[in-house]
Amino acid sequence: VRASAMPKDVQARFLPASDYARAKAVDYAKMAAAQKAFSDRYLQDVK
Repeated sequence: VRASAMPKDVQARFLPASDYARAKAVDYAKMAAAQKAFSDRYLQDVK
């Protein structure tokens, strides 16, 4: 949503633009690798 397209009262409910500028893309491959290691360890310890 563009800030200029929002009324000021609605814009006040959102974080400042600087907080959104800090957002980064999620590396799903890295996340999946970490999840795989967790899943493998869990299955090894539970079984």
